[in-house]
Amino acid sequence: MLPQKVGKQVRLVNTYGPTETTIVATTCDLSSVATTNEVPIGKAIPQVQTYVVSPENSQLLPMGVAGELCIGGVGIARGYLNQPELTAQRFIANPYSTEPGARVYKTGDLVRYFPDGNLEFLGRIDSQVKIRGFRIELGEIEALLNQHSDIKESVVISREEMVENQRLIAYIVPKKENIKFVQSLRKYLKEHLPEYMIPAKFVMLNNLPLSANGKLDRQALPKPTNLSAEFAVNYVAPRNEIEKKIANIWQEVLQLEKVGMEDNFFDLGGHSLLVLQVQSKLQNVLNKNVSATDLFKYPNISSLANHLNQDKNKKDSFQGIRSRAEKQKAAVNYRIRMHNSKHE
Repeated sequence: MLPQKVGKQVRLVNTYGPTETTIVATTCDLSSVATTNEVPIGKAIPQVQTYVVSPENSQLLPMGVAGELCIGGVGIARGYLNQPELTAQRFIANPYSTEPGARVYKTGDLVRYFPDGNLEFLGRIDSQVKIRGFRIELGEIEALLNQHSDIKESVVISREEMVENQRLIAYIVPKKENIKFVQSLRKYLKEHLPEYMIPAKFVMLNNLPLSANGKLDRQALPKPTNLSAEFAVNYVAPRNEIEKKIANIWQEVLQLEKVGMEDNFFDLGGHSLLVLQVQSKLQNVLNKNVSATDLFKYPNISSLANHLNQDKNKKDSFQGIRSRAEKQKAAVNYRIRMHNSKHE
């Protein structure tokens, strides 16, 4: 962390505050903060109040939960000159205060509280996306990626690669050239984030594209290739007819050029809605009763094909046993009828 680099002779103080709250709203003495990769924006200065609230219903959020930062206190501006509508949107009555006439400014910044009460800046609220019913804070994913020891910087965006199918794409600038660690990155993120916040694809870049004024140019981010280099390197071709049929279905649903037998469906961008598509197609093509549970339990083609083959063998074996039993039953019934006819 920076305080260790500059030494004890220099006192580092991180300050935060938008113009609408008269420049500074929070401060943090970095020399008193535990050594971590996160740099807090601190706690409210005297006569200033900070609130972390839900962007949807403005309810106060507990420690550790990301939300919008609202600022109240003596430094709040009156509003925007000649922009009454924007003023009404951003400067509102303070619902968390009993003081008459108190107001808060809605910053649009995404933050959360550390256990020690300091605030962590995560990004902008407008970086929120909703995918498959889940509201996702892109800044939260980026903050976690940037803590990784091999990552210099990152950005996460949402792309609609197929109709009604948005996917998270992570663009990574590694600290070392030619490093390949997509699989370990997935594992790292899964230790801290729910499955729906794991990016479907990772794109390695030498640098993030910047605009003329030095800001990130999201429009210039390259479209990810259909198959990451790491999956291509470890590609295992289909070895039998059932694996070929499953692979064709996965490639169609995931819109990939090829899928290896050991590739994980969910690592390739699969999710619960696509599972239902795969399930339906497998049942039609293979004429087998494939459940959604099977696809979660056997997430690669090799294990799924093996499971379906074993299930077929069990059914064939059962059919053979039932056939022999029916023949034996028929023979017994025939002998009974013959016996009865002789004694009539």
